[in-house]
Amino acid sequence: MFRGVGQVCTYVLICVRIAVLVVVALFVPRLGIVYMQSRAQASECNASARFKLGVENITRDFLISLTPKGDVSFTVGLITNQSGCDQSGRRTLDILLDHGVTVKRVFVPEHGLDGTIKNHLNADTEFIDQKTSTPVVMLYDKWTTKTLDKKLLEGIDVLFFDIQEMGIRHNTYLTTLFQAIESAAVHKKKLVVLDRPNILGSCMEGPLVEDGLKSSISYASIPVRHGMTIGELAMYFNTYCAKPKADLRVLTMENYNRYQTSATTFPTRLSPNINSTNACYGYSFLGMLAEVRPFDVALGTDKAFQCIALPDSIKFSQKQWYELRDLLKESGVETCFHRYFSERKKQYCSGLLVRINDMNTVSSFKSLLSVLSFFKKSGIELKFSKLFDLAVGTKKVREFLEGSSSKYELETTVNAYLHDFFAKASSVFKYRPYPYLIRL
Repeated sequence: MFRGVGQVCTYVLICVRIAVLVVVALFVPRLGIVYMQSRAQASECNASARFKLGVENITRDFLISLTPKGDVSFTVGLITNQSGCDQSGRRTLDILLDHGVTVKRVFVPEHGLDGTIKNHLNADTEFIDQKTSTPVVMLYDKWTTKTLDKKLLEGIDVLFFDIQEMGIRHNTYLTTLFQAIESAAVHKKKLVVLDRPNILGSCMEGPLVEDGLKSSISYASIPVRHGMTIGELAMYFNTYCAKPKADLRVLTMENYNRYQTSATTFPTRLSPNINSTNACYGYSFLGMLAEVRPFDVALGTDKAFQCIALPDSIKFSQKQWYELRDLLKESGVETCFHRYFSERKKQYCSGLLVRINDMNTVSSFKSLLSVLSFFKKSGIELKFSKLFDLAVGTKKVREFLEGSSSKYELETTVNAYLHDFFAKASSVFKYRPYPYLIRL
């Protein structure tokens, strides 16, 4: 009897085990998929919560705080271009309008509202935004930046600035920012800067602008690669350079880490020739190399500011290009051979296509000096354009390469001014960690 009962119990246990295995096989993978999907969704939510641009922190309370009226009945002048948008691509202009703000005028920098203008001689300086019917005024004409004068600011209560710049000093977007601060101060307008990341990451390096070399491409005495956000730069300029000072507000980003640069924060383009993260990385030193003959940096092609090349009419051996490849690789710059036709030079050019994976490991200024020194030693005659000194901010780089001053003099001068700048600028840093100082 007991033996029969035991057999029945054993049979029942086997059936239960089989049933459990079937349940595990059928439902646990589904539960795992649901769990992973929920984790992915949570991760996406956390990612969006971790980082916000300044424009994404515009609230009604913030807008109301800009005037004593207690409402949003003030009028705005918006300084922006195609980079002025949130992470979903929604324009800052549309965001302000949706908040009920009256945007009286949009002011755009070099390359226009959509960043495609190459030749400003034939460009309209005033037009209408087709989507919103808002008047648009160019702040760049005949190869120079234009200031916001009293007439342009008539009827405007508050200026907003939202432009993504390159992380490098020698560009007119920063000049437009600095002149906006000056105009806001002189004409007593409140200025709001919507903060954005520094695409070039954490490093601060290179010469400051010497007396006598201030220009529309190097308007303020800051390092070549400044390591700061547009909001921090605005605060620095307003604190140490502007006289009188503007009524400035910086709407900061949330959870920004300057060491974590990402292509996800890079707009479609910054200019006609800077249309990708890698082009921006390359511009950090190839923008200055472009002002030295006989080099070609592939302007006018889809690889602009991503090439170090020479016209084929200049004989430069493959062995020498290999030597330059090894030199750049030591600096964290990857390269491969590349040949293309230059419409500007009407001939083929050959050289290296540059690729930078981590900008935080690369010294832009040292890379420039290494490339120029290498070609000089290789017998290539260097001819500097008038813009070279203006872009670099000092005559000492050219004088060193031409042999009229020593490397020691260049290093000590650059390092001393860089150290002093960092000490001053640290008072306006809004995000940690602070920029990393690279000395020569």
